[in-house]
Amino acid sequence: MRHHVAQNCTEITPICPVEDTIYGYAPNLGLNAFFIAVFAICSLLQILLGTKYKTYFFAYAITLGCMGEAIGYGGRIIMHSNPV
Repeated sequence: MRHHVAQNCTEITPICPVEDTIYGYAPNLGLNAFFIAVFAICSLLQILLGTKYKTYFFAYAITLGCMGEAIGYGGRIIMHSNPV
């Protein structure tokens, strides 16, 4: 069976089930908030440790990656109330 994302849906209804959303399920609010906190803490630690041990390029690249992950999980929190 091929999965397709519903194009004309604005909310979850019997005609537009949650399985037809981008993720195929409603994102979990608590778990995504936890991951935002983890990646934010990792970002701060990377900046501090990278500055302390003078590994600037590596630390800032990893920090940008952690910040990107946190932003992505923020988007999933926004999609929690309406995954369409």
